[in-house]
Amino acid sequence: MRTKVIIDQDELLIAKALLKKEFKRVYNWVVGDIRKCCRFKKDGTYKRGAGSLIGAFILWCCAVDYFGGLLIGIKKYRNWKGELKKEDYSSKQHVKAFVETYLKKYGEYDAEKVYRLRCSLVHNYTLSGYEVVEHDLSKRSNHLTKDSKNRYWLHLGSAIEDLEKAVEDYMNDVKKHDNFKINAYEYYTVHPLLKPMDLKDFASLSEPLVA
Repeated sequence: MRTKVIIDQDELLIAKALLKKEFKRVYNWVVGDIRKCCRFKKDGTYKRGAGSLIGAFILWCCAVDYFGGLLIGIKKYRNWKGELKKEDYSSKQHVKAFVETYLKKYGEYDAEKVYRLRCSLVHNYTLSGYEVVEHDLSKRSNHLTKDSKNRYWLHLGSAIEDLEKAVEDYMNDVKKHDNFKINAYEYYTVHPLLKPMDLKDFASLSEPLVA
């Protein structure tokens, strides 16, 4: 039998206020900056010579990680003294959760390969998991395929568009489900983006909340 999740109503009110105030900006910063980084235009082309393609792949991987964190929240437990403790799930768990829940709706993404690509790009500026990353429009058909050398491909334009749709799906679920709001709130309070607003101010917000 599934255990019913008990929602703290006071925490939920604060979570709704946070999401009302910040969540659209979270999307713009985390996802929108990927397009800006590589100058990826709505027609699927790039402004040549003005962007960072590898930088965009790094931001893409980090966005999957971050939204996975918002999705599953943080671990809470009581230690042997009975004290409530909180800690993050791993980046690997974040990536797995978001890829399997949302990103795979738009292609056969492999969570393990996405995680390996994230780690190799962020830490070593090398490729692993997806061993060929491409941006050329003529190579879109190679997205998420394996070539004759057994290398898996990831196409930047396709990956950005799929991520945008996946994040929109996630944000729609946040609006519908209170436990999603709580998870996002708890993760964001630990990992706010550039602290655009002091977190203590959320408790006193009186504007309309997320439905």
